[in-house]
Amino acid sequence: MVRPPPSSTAQFTRQFLSSVLSQRGPFSLPYSEDAKWIIRQHLLSLLETYPSLYPKTAIFTHNDDHSINLLQSDSTVPMLYQNVTSNTPVVIWLMESYPRYPSLVFVNHTRDMIIKPQHAFVNPSGFVSIPYLQN
Repeated sequence: MVRPPPSSTAQFTRQFLSSVLSQRGPFSLPYSEDAKWIIRQHLLSLLETYPSLYPKTAIFTHNDDHSINLLQSDSTVPMLYQNVTSNTPVVIWLMESYPRYPSLVFVNHTRDMIIKPQHAFVNPSGFVSIPYLQN
C-alpha cells in the first residue's frame, strides 16, 4: 500500500519537533536526551489521532512559582456525553519527567462551561486524573 504524502501540517509538525527537541544550551527543552525520540513519536501519534492537538512550546509555572519552557498541546477533543458529541477544550503538558511520568492534562473550561461537581476524573480546576494517564 502506498501512503499519500504527508500533509503540510504534519510535515511542519515533524520539522518543529525536530528543531525544538534538538536545541542545545540555555533555551533547550528540559527533557532527557534518551526521551526526546519517544516524545517526538508520542506527539506525532497524538496528532494523527487528534489533528487539532498540534504541539508548541509554552511556559509552565509550577506550584512553587518556578517557570519552565515545556511542550504543550492544546485544542479541543470530541467528547460524547448523553449521545451528544461536543468539542471540549483541553491542554496537555509534557512535564520535565515525561515519559517516565505521565503528562498533565487539563480541561481548559471556558466561562460558560461547568465541570460536573464531584466528577470522577476532572477536579474543579480542570485537572484530569484518569487511570490511562497514571499507567
